[in-house]
Amino acid sequence: MTTLRPLATRRAPRPARHIFGLLVPAPDLVGGLLLLASVIAVGAGVGSLRYGLHVPGLVVLLVGVGFYALAVARVGTPALALLMTLVVAQAGHSVEHVVQMTQLLVQDLPGVAAQGFLVAANQESVHAAWSLGVMLGVALLFAAGLRGPWAWALLAWSLLHAGEHVYLFARYLEVRAEMSRLGLPPLGAEQALPGILGRDGWLAGSPFASWCSAVPGLVDAPRPVVHFVWNTGEMVLLLAAATRWRGLARPGGDEP
Repeated sequence: MTTLRPLATRRAPRPARHIFGLLVPAPDLVGGLLLLASVIAVGAGVGSLRYGLHVPGLVVLLVGVGFYALAVARVGTPALALLMTLVVAQAGHSVEHVVQMTQLLVQDLPGVAAQGFLVAANQESVHAAWSLGVMLGVALLFAAGLRGPWAWALLAWSLLHAGEHVYLFARYLEVRAEMSRLGLPPLGAEQALPGILGRDGWLAGSPFASWCSAVPGLVDAPRPVVHFVWNTGEMVLLLAAATRWRGLARPGGDEP
C-alpha cells in the first residue's frame, strides 16, 4: 500500500558545492518570488537614484537587498544569507567605482566631475553609511564563525575603509557648517573633499608624507582612484574570505 507524504514535508535543498552556487539559489515558489521581487526593487531603486530621487531610491534599493537576503536564507543559514548579500551588494558597488574610473581615465573628466552612474548616491552620508554597514556585516560574520587569514584581513580592511569615510564625513560636516555660517549655499565641492589618503589628504600634509611617498598613490592619487582601490581591496578580500563559507552553513560555524 502506497503511503502519501504529508504536504507540509519539503525536500531538503541540495547543498551547494561552491560559494557561487548560492548567488542565485534554487528555491521553492516563495523563494523564487522573493528573488523576482528583489530584482524589481533593485531596478526601481537604481532608476530612482539615477533620476535624483534620493531617499525613495535608497529605501527601495535596501528593500530589494532585503528580499535577496530572505531568498538566500531559505536555502541556507542567516549567516550565509548575510555573506551572499554582502558579496552581491559589494559587486554592484564595484560597478559604480568602475564607472567613475572610466569617467576619470577614458573620458578625461576631472576628479570632482567623476560622479559615477548614480550621481544622487554619491554623497558623503551614503558613503559613510555604506562603509559602516559593510564593516558591521563583516563583524557579524565573525560572530557567526567566519575565520581564516583572509577573513582577518577583510575585517582590518573594512575597519580602515570605514575610518576613511568617517573622517570624510566629519570634514564634510565641518565645511558645511562653515559655509552655512558664511551664508553660502551647497556648491557640491564639499562632497569631494580629500580624505586621509591621496592627493591633498591628511597623510600628504603630515610629517610622514616624505616616507609615504615611496608607496605609489598613497599621497598623490586622485580621490576616485583612492576609493577604487579601497573598494577593490574590500571586494577581493570578501571573495577570498567567502571561500570558508562552509563554516557558516551550520550553527557554531565549524568548518567541515
